[in-house]
Amino acid sequence: MKIIAITGGVASGKNLVAKIFEKFGAKNFDADDEVHKLLKSDQETINQISKIFPQAKINNQISREILGNLVFENKQNLKILEQIIHPQIRRKYQEFIDHNQNKNQKIVVLNIPLLLENQAQGFRYFYDYLVAIKCDKQIRRQRFITRYKKRLLNDLNLKINDAQIEKRFEEIVKIQIDDETRFAKADFVIDNNSTGNFTELQVKEILNQI
Repeated sequence: MKIIAITGGVASGKNLVAKIFEKFGAKNFDADDEVHKLLKSDQETINQISKIFPQAKINNQISREILGNLVFENKQNLKILEQIIHPQIRRKYQEFIDHNQNKNQKIVVLNIPLLLENQAQGFRYFYDYLVAIKCDKQIRRQRFITRYKKRLLNDLNLKINDAQIEKRFEEIVKIQIDDETRFAKADFVIDNNSTGNFTELQVKEILNQI
């Protein structure tokens, strides 16, 4: 089984690339989706986080927006949250790998937002190939704003303006490694500045090479 890890800056298109790999038969481990499940319905996680960040608990769930406000502006808070979340994501990852190995799956994709940053802190994930996504910052910023607004509408209907969302975008950028470092570590680089069809062609070429 080949394991392909995806890395890229915030809103660079990691989900899109993962879905394209899925289209060609890969199985996708979506760490962000796993975190969402933990914050929404895992009582142990909810209790752990609410003890430290009680204001983030609403209707017996953890609000990602409120939690984000508390951790992205405070590195110590972010480290505390990571110590709660990452061991569980690492366990989910291993369960995913074991399950797909038993099913003789040929290719799996790891979509982990802070993959390289987490490795630097000791949360390591094994993979055979690293695919980095290239996307201009201005495009990523606009995608982030659009996506964030949609999530707010579907979540707690919190009111937030574009300037505040842009601030959150910059806060996330600050905790991520730079593109030059990311590309230097990658086996393949996908340019996601253009159309989805162009991105798909690049994914197909990667699959042909591996």
